[in-house]
Amino acid sequence: MRETLVGWAQINLWDNPKFYFIMYHWIDCINFSRVLKMRFFCIISMIVISFSLITCGCVNTVNENINPENRAINHYNNGVDLSRSVRYEEAIKEYDLALENNPKMKEAWYGKGLCYNQLERNPEARNCYQKVVDIDPKYAKGWFNKAVSEDRLHYYEDALISIQNYLNLVPNDSDAIVIRDRLIKYLS
Repeated sequence: MRETLVGWAQINLWDNPKFYFIMYHWIDCINFSRVLKMRFFCIISMIVISFSLITCGCVNTVNENINPENRAINHYNNGVDLSRSVRYEEAIKEYDLALENNPKMKEAWYGKGLCYNQLERNPEARNCYQKVVDIDPKYAKGWFNKAVSEDRLHYYEDALISIQNYLNLVPNDSDAIVIRDRLIKYLS
């Protein structure tokens, strides 16, 4: 079932035949009100139709009815938008809200780590990337960014392990090979 999220309401319209019946009559009411040029009737008809949508079960007006997975996705998308707007602190808060609803959402952990990287808060970024690779050990970008964070923190042995895990997943990445070779030279 497809759901449309509209601000304060979750609308399950597409699979509900009552919706089509109500909308058909709503359009009739609007056309009738335009003919009579009675705006008041149009407003009343919209209120009646809105009430009808709620009572027939097409609209859930309580935001808590949205399942946690959808709330997590909404907060994650907000975090992405805020990150793109270079509002990293606000984005981190949105990622935290996403993670409250779905602690296993690796994308939210990853986005939060990217924000911490931009704020040069490398210990927090490293912890986020650790969560990412704990959730999904085959998530290559998590390993790469974990290695970069560890490198910035001068945890060179850990960075070498992380970059090697990344190279096990993406063997021909020339940037990662350069980082790995630099770390090997530094440690020897």
